[in-house]
Amino acid sequence: MTRKRRLFIVIGAPLLCAAAFLFREPILSNVQLPPCQIHARSGIYCPGCGNTRSVEAMLHGNILLALRNNITIPFLSVVLLLLYLETAIGLSGREVHLLPRKEAFWYVVLGLFVAYFAARNFLPAIAPV
Repeated sequence: MTRKRRLFIVIGAPLLCAAAFLFREPILSNVQLPPCQIHARSGIYCPGCGNTRSVEAMLHGNILLALRNNITIPFLSVVLLLLYLETAIGLSGREVHLLPRKEAFWYVVLGLFVAYFAARNFLPAIAPV
């Protein structure tokens, strides 16, 4: 990645996050999504159930509620933060890898997500609220 592109990301990403945080109320008040058709027809939570509520909880700073609604959004937030830090550190000319690059790790993560998506249909404690 070029130095110019890294600099653009290092400056632009925090500005974008700050704008999303500052304008969270107007953004969230306009979100009117239809209910999940899979859940409405079968009673089963699909992998996407709870994502919108998870984003809303994250924007209000309620990490535990975000994790309860859908663990995907907090997980992706951590992954993006680590990628951002890799990019920022790369500006100094030093390449670091904060995220594992081995395929096996990501297959394990994928397997855990599949298990989580199945388990939340049977365990009310981890079902979306």
